[in-house]
Amino acid sequence: MKKIFSILMLAMLAVCSVALVSCGDDDDEKGGSGAANVLVGTWRRNISENDYYTYTFNSNGTGVFNRPSWNVTEYFSYKIMSYDAGSGRGQVLEMQDGQSRTIDFTLVGNSLVYEGGTVLTKVN
Repeated sequence: MKKIFSILMLAMLAVCSVALVSCGDDDDEKGGSGAANVLVGTWRRNISENDYYTYTFNSNGTGVFNRPSWNVTEYFSYKIMSYDAGSGRGQVLEMQDGQSRTIDFTLVGNSLVYEGGTVLTKVN
């Protein structure tokens, strides 16, 4: 009986330990729900006077790439994989048509440095 009681106590201790570890509050630093909002909005890059494209990141994890001069509109989903509020650096996983890619980004004020140097400006 003592052996069964000891095993039950160890099992309960293990369950409690896992539950306590998962209660951390690191969402903004490691890409949790707070970090998901950092990209929300529409970001624009002007190519020339009559040519531009936009990325729109929605709060529900969906997005739209739009380049009117080429008549291109592409829909995708995304997930913030990591984000450090102190440096503004993070990684986003974009998924489209069964394909996925991880992209590094940096936020500096209203500017988004995306895909290795492309600078977009937040428009809303």
